[in-house]
Amino acid sequence: MATLAVAVVLASGAIAFHQVGYWKDSVTLFEHTLATTSGNWLIHSDLGIEFADQKRYDEAIAQYREALRIRPDYPDAHFNLAVDLEQTGRFDEAVVHYGETLRLSPADRDAANGLVRAQKRALENMSGARP
Repeated sequence: MATLAVAVVLASGAIAFHQVGYWKDSVTLFEHTLATTSGNWLIHSDLGIEFADQKRYDEAIAQYREALRIRPDYPDAHFNLAVDLEQTGRFDEAVVHYGETLRLSPADRDAANGLVRAQKRALENMSGARP
C-alpha cells in the first residue's frame, strides 16, 4: 500500500510540474487552452488583449477576428479590434468595428469616442492623399 501511495504521489507531482509550465505567462496559458479546446471565443479575445499589451498588434487583430468568427455579437472583441486597427493606421476598418460595438452596446462611451476619433483620422488620411 505504501509503495502504491508513493507512486501515486510521484505521478501526481510529475503531472503538476508539467501543468505549471502552462502558467508561465498568460500567452502560454491561453495558447495551451486554445490547443485543448475549440470554439473558445473568450480565450481568443483574451489572447488578443495580451498580444496588444505586448504591442503585437497583428497577432492581436487575428485573435479578435477569430473570436468574432465564433461569436460575431461580442462587443468587447469588436471594440478591442477597433482599437488595434486604429493603432496600426487602419482607420476605415476601425470605424466599422467601433460602429458595431455601438450597435451591440449603445451606451459604450469609449466606443463612441473611438468612432469619432477614427472617423476624423480616416478623413485626414483621405484629404492628405489628394494632390
